[in-house]
This record gives sequence, structure tokens and C-alpha cells, in this order.
Amino acid sequence: MTDLTADEVVIIVPWRDKGDSWRFNSLKTVLKYLDGLKIGPVFVSSDGRDGSKPFNRSAAYNRGIREHPASVYILHEADMIIPRQSLIDAVGWAKDDPGLVVPFSQYRYLSPNVTEAVYDGADPFTAVPESTIDGGRSNGAVNVVSAETLQLVGQYDEVFQGWGYDDRGMAVGFEKTSGRGTRFVSGPGVHLWHKPGWSVDSKFPGGKEMLPAAERRATAANERRHELYRRAQTPEEIRRLTAGGGGNRVGVAISTHRRPVLLSASLSHWARAMPDVLVVVNDHAGQGVAATKNRGIRSLMDAGCDHLFLADDDCWPVSAGWARLYCDDPEPHLMHCWGRNRLLTNDGHYTTWSWPRGVLLYAERRVIDRVGGMREEFGRWGGEHGEWSQRIHRAGLTRYEFADLTAAASNTWHCEDYTPQGRKASTVSRAERAALDPLQKELFERYKDSTDFVEFRIEYPL
Repeated sequence: MTDLTADEVVIIVPWRDKGDSWRFNSLKTVLKYLDGLKIGPVFVSSDGRDGSKPFNRSAAYNRGIREHPASVYILHEADMIIPRQSLIDAVGWAKDDPGLVVPFSQYRYLSPNVTEAVYDGADPFTAVPESTIDGGRSNGAVNVVSAETLQLVGQYDEVFQGWGYDDRGMAVGFEKTSGRGTRFVSGPGVHLWHKPGWSVDSKFPGGKEMLPAAERRATAANERRHELYRRAQTPEEIRRLTAGGGGNRVGVAISTHRRPVLLSASLSHWARAMPDVLVVVNDHAGQGVAATKNRGIRSLMDAGCDHLFLADDDCWPVSAGWARLYCDDPEPHLMHCWGRNRLLTNDGHYTTWSWPRGVLLYAERRVIDRVGGMREEFGRWGGEHGEWSQRIHRAGLTRYEFADLTAAASNTWHCEDYTPQGRKASTVSRAERAALDPLQKELFERYKDSTDFVEFRIEYPL
């Protein structure tokens, strides 16, 4: 283990007073304990939010790290007490090799009465806990990381807020960027009692009735974001998430061909609920749907979009929350569908379909990174979006071949094709479509097992 001097280690305690006297008393007890250890200077770091909002532990960590440079950081919650030697061992491990170190393997929950006794000077390590989590199954509360490890991961992800899943997400992030799983120092970590912040589905006491609605929503969003970390495959994807990506930059590419009046109406509606990036791709040369969609994909990828929506010119949002509905969902590829004939299942969250509509397609950036774009062999019309979705599914990225969100069935989109009366004439004739049928069947048979990457960065003549 590498020797460390005291000034190489900084202890950051995240804190914001939300009016809980138990937490405040714990903070005083923990600060007194940490000061007495003489391992390194101790700093209390705020998340910079208002007192009523869900606490953002990541923001508090990041602020403390920026303001107090060090070789190794002990990121230490205000309700935990860890043996001195365990902290020293964890610091040495973190210094020697990159990755996350947790300085305890057994999480000990104290009761209110025992916590009060600790406030009064009782030994926390001989106190009988109310319950425990054993075997290194808790990776939050106290993290020990080196500056090198933080450089690899980027920072703590400030999209997480409130209770739950932020520690799990960051543990995944540290592992995928350092190449090393979480290491646990054998020994206890003692948790001082306070009003629980546990979710309704937690194995511990507490529950929904103890949490304000804003806290419950934050936990639900954290769970969805944790799933993005689980699915990330490269260090670059993790760093994009910790920087706030994977949920922020939204792009829309509208495909159009010789329907200027309809395009004008569509743009007037998109202007009321604008994404971060909006591009219009005009198929002026009649190259077909796949070529037009690929140009849109390229434009959005080059613009750094994390979430891509490929829209036809006869579809637009009618709700301000249209993007978050899809971006916050763990499924990385979905498509807007409607009707009864193609509907297979509806579990209250997802609807699945026997065949998709191509009017509005959604994909996370990592989907494009894995499978690319659409096959231009399909020609001017039909089949390209279905093969794309099947390829995405066969690559293991989605649970269903063709799925939409149940919540998107109403008050999210307007599509001119919802009714025969509203449907606008296609610029591809029925005769042309019929002539393409044999080609489509042949291509689906050819690519029925494909998980290939299909290049979308193709240069087209002006």
C-alpha cells in the first residue's frame, strides 16, 4: 500500500439542512468523529439547491471536489461512522489502483434509541444494530476514490437527485471506466438513524407515505437512469452520462418530399415544443425513405444528440412533455403506433405491435453506435424502418421488436394518418409501392438474422 500524507486526503461531507433534527444531530456527531481521526481535512459541501428540493448528493460531491483538490477523496455521508483503520486501508487501495473503494462490508442500521446513545458518547461499533446489510451489498454512503479514478469517470452524475440508485449507477460507472469492480474493506459501517428516504418498494421500513411526491418522482427517475448505466457499453458512454448526457440533448429530424404546405404546418407545431436540435431533410432527388432518414440520423449524431427522433412531415407533438416521455424510459428504441389490427399486447407501460408504423421513430445514440442506420436497398418506400427495428432487437438492445409507450396513445402526438379523412396523399404512388413488394420480401429474407452495422454517413449528390 502506498504511503500517504495527510494533505493528500480530503474528506467531503455532503449536506443541506432540510429541517430534520436527527440528520443535523448526526452531522455534528460525524464531524466531531472525523475531525478526531486526523486522516485529512474535513469539508462540508452543499448541493447549492433550495431547502425544499430533493437533495443532490452528486452536486455536493462535485462542488467539494472542485473546491478542495486532493490525491484521494473520502466522500462521506453525514450519517455514517467508519472505523479509522478501514478508512486508512480504503485510501491506500484507492491510491494504488483506480476504481471505487467502499470502506465497509457490513452496513449496520442503528435504532433511534441507540443513535441517541451514540450522540451522548456511546461506542457506535459495539452498539447492537436494528438491522444489517452484509457481504458488501451496499456501495453508497461512503465512497473512497482517487483523482485518477474521477478523471476516468468524469464526475458524479448530477442528473441523479433525491434517494436511490445514484450509488448503484455510479458504481457501474466506476467499474466500466476503470475496469475494476467495487472493492470493499472488511468491517462495519454504522448508520445513524434519521427519517428514512426509502422508496415504497424497498425491503426496509418507511414507504411511500413517508416521502413527498417530489421525492418519489426523483427516485423513479433515478431508477430509469440507473438502467442507462447498466446498458452503457463503453467508457465514453459512461462519461457522456456523468456529464449529464443520456437524458438531455434531444434532436428531431423531419423527413419531407414535395409536400411544402404540410411541412409548413408541421414546423409551426414543432415550434411550440422545440427540441434542442431540429433539422429538415428534403428528399429533393427522390432517393427514398431510408436515404432521407439516414441523412437525418447523420445530422443529429453530428450535432451531439443523445436522443434521436425521426419524424415524418405529417406528425408533430401536442404535449410539452413529448420528449421526456421517451428519453426517461429505459427502452432505447421505440416507435409511435396506433390502431387495433396490429396491436399485440398492452401491459399498461408498453404496447407491442405485429408491425410498426414509420411516422415517428425514437432511438438513443448508443443504438446508432451499435447498428447504424437504415438499408437504402429498400428503395423509395417501405420496409426499411421495420428491418431497422428488427436489427436493433436482434442486437439485444430492446425487449420487443416493435413497441410504443402506452402513455403516448393519447395527448402526445398528432398524426395526419390517424383517420382516413386526415390522411395526406403520399408522393409514392400505389403502383410504385406494389412494384417494390417483391424486393422488400427478398430483402427481409436476406437480412432476417442480421445484426450488422449499416453505414449512414453516405455522401449524396446535391
